[in-house]
Amino acid sequence: MAFEVGGTTPAAASAAAYATLNTGTTRRGKIRELGWTTTAATASSVGLGIPANTPVATTTITPLAQDSQDATGTVLLGTAWSTAPTAPTTFFRKLTVGAAIGAGIAWPWPGDARLTMQKSTWLTLWNYGGAAGSVLDVYVQLEE
Repeated sequence: MAFEVGGTTPAAASAAAYATLNTGTTRRGKIRELGWTTTAATASSVGLGIPANTPVATTTITPLAQDSQDATGTVLLGTAWSTAPTAPTTFFRKLTVGAAIGAGIAWPWPGDARLTMQKSTWLTLWNYGGAAGSVLDVYVQLEE
């Protein structure tokens, strides 16, 4: 089943999370594409990795099924936490953009490639830079 979710993150402080994605206990998530853009003219460093802890999200967005007859999505996009994510040890991808509104990127996993999240796992968009980053508009295309 194919799903999409979009949301707006907080402005991440230096060495802090912008957003998380987490799977539940019933299905894996397979990311096809993840994109983000800045909403302010603030240079921003964004990396995608596995947090070193297990966060607890308090504000989440449930993805929408591309086919309205499919079951509800279970991979959640988190933008606030009672236990915030900690820094990933290693990043899948990293990018720094200059101070321009709308700067950003789409990270695809093309063809049959997917970034697969096992059940009950987390990913985080992390500000690895030395300064606060912009609020980000984020979207994720995924399969469950």
